[in-house]
Amino acid sequence: MKLNGIELDINKLVEDNVKHNFLKDYGNGIYLNDNHTQVLDRYHINYKNCTSMEELIFKIEEYLNDDYFDDLEMVQKELSEYYYYHDINK
Repeated sequence: MKLNGIELDINKLVEDNVKHNFLKDYGNGIYLNDNHTQVLDRYHINYKNCTSMEELIFKIEEYLNDDYFDDLEMVQKELSEYYYYHDINK
C-alpha cells in the first residue's frame, strides 16, 4: 500500500505496534510495555528495583510532585489504571 508516495507494509506496521504495546513482566507484579520503559528510563526511574506496581506508581508520583511531564503523567495514569483493574480486590 502506498501513502503519500511511501510504500507501507500494513502487516509490518501492525506487528511493530503490537510488539511496542505488549506488556512484559518485570517481576513483582510489574507489567510494562516498551513505551513505559523508555519514558521511565528517560527520567531515571528504576522500575527494576521496585517491589510492586504500587511502589513504582508512588515513585512516579513523587517525581511528578517536583515538575510536570506529559509523557510521564501518561505512564502514571496507564499504570494506575492497570493496577486498579488487575490488582485491587473489588
